[in-house]
Amino acid sequence: LSLMALILAAGLVVDDAIVVLENIARHIDDGVPPLQAAYIGTREVGFTLLSMNLSLVVVFVSILYMGGIVERLFREFSITLAAAILVSLLVSLTLTPMLCARWLKPNEPEKDGRLQRWSHQAHQWLLRHYDRSLSWA
Repeated sequence: LSLMALILAAGLVVDDAIVVLENIARHIDDGVPPLQAAYIGTREVGFTLLSMNLSLVVVFVSILYMGGIVERLFREFSITLAAAILVSLLVSLTLTPMLCARWLKPNEPEKDGRLQRWSHQAHQWLLRHYDRSLSWA
């Protein structure tokens, strides 16, 4: 069951780091320096991640207090899953912001392609004519 716990933990483990990374990247794209963006971005989502992960740990650790055959069957499962969640929380609140501050760079704004410019102009034309038809009605 401990291997099953690790397989299940694979989905839970990456979520925390992705949330932190995306929030830091958003701040960097808004023009905040990377070190400050890492601090601000982690601080914004830190409490949410902490409360979410601690509630998951409490759920899995509570299996240890069930007693009987259930406790003996799921002991390794709950310990493995709780440990993986706690390590994921630690990494997402410490290592991920540090690496983001070091490696993330602001995205270059993309130039609009010919099709995108044509589509935008066609959309603007439709909006102007739609407004006129509404004002006439």
